[in-house]
Amino acid sequence: MADRSRITASRPAYLPDNWDNDVEMSGLMSYLKARYVNPTNYDRVVSFWKSTILDYCRHQKRCVFTQDELKIKFKRGSQLPSPLPTVISELKSEGLVVERSDFEKDNQSWLQWGANLISPSSWLQGLVGSTSNNPNTSQLIHITALKELAKELLRYYRNNYEMVDCPDIVGYNELQENASHIIDRDCF
Repeated sequence: MADRSRITASRPAYLPDNWDNDVEMSGLMSYLKARYVNPTNYDRVVSFWKSTILDYCRHQKRCVFTQDELKIKFKRGSQLPSPLPTVISELKSEGLVVERSDFEKDNQSWLQWGANLISPSSWLQGLVGSTSNNPNTSQLIHITALKELAKELLRYYRNNYEMVDCPDIVGYNELQENASHIIDRDCF
């Protein structure tokens, strides 16, 4: 009994309550068969991991992650979470997760677009190829987590900077430093 409470106490807060249940977690960590083989189990496993990934993002105050990072964070003893590639594929197909490069491309400003147009290095980018073709190391953005963090940051800005005596423009580094309790610095 004492061992069980010790394990639970050392478990990161983003892990679900059933994380210590060996029988249940064995099924959730093992290779995921195609949906048509067992739709009920497939949906259960995918739902579990979707929720767990979002909880991880919320707890870590970040919206950017890699598949390799999740494998390490969700490692259980010597067992790695085998369903992650399938779950990430599902998240992508639902628009809940996007590649960081695609997100940045879609949200590029006119000024950035113009600068890239005249930058010689941007011309070579297509010829050389992408360095993040490895799905395990490419950075992914969890859109739900991003929206939640953006709302928190906006609330913080309104409470701390939208006052008569505050400057109209807040420096990026200042905001990043002051909002580090809301958003992980690596995601800023």
